[in-house]
Amino acid sequence: MGSISHKTETGAAADGWAMALSGLCLVHCLALPAIAIAAPAALGVDRLHWEFHVVFLSVAFGLTLAAFWPGKIHGLDVRRPRRAMALAGAGLALMFSALVGPLHDHERVLTTIGVLFLAGAHAVNWRLRAKAHRKAHALAA
Repeated sequence: MGSISHKTETGAAADGWAMALSGLCLVHCLALPAIAIAAPAALGVDRLHWEFHVVFLSVAFGLTLAAFWPGKIHGLDVRRPRRAMALAGAGLALMFSALVGPLHDHERVLTTIGVLFLAGAHAVNWRLRAKAHRKAHALAA
């Protein structure tokens, strides 16, 4: 059997980075309002609010695509769980809807729920990727 493919390593790293980014996003959504109350327009970040969210949504989309891209572990195809992919899609859709459209007024709630969905999807994907890796090693032994 061969070694882990580059795509699989990239996907595992993407899951890890995506969960870390989700945590950072939650800190931003939940802690920044408290900071904003204490220090209005702290460092002028209020002017870059929309741009900040567009950049983070773009990064979240790219990491999700990399994490859920089909790959192989030791020559065996790794299937992506449909439920996790649906959860990731729902999370990204909620995050996007918080940026544009009529739901923008509910930005913090939609973004928080979307980030939690996305982090959950990446956690499931990471767990199943590790399970597939253990299975590949068991078959090779």
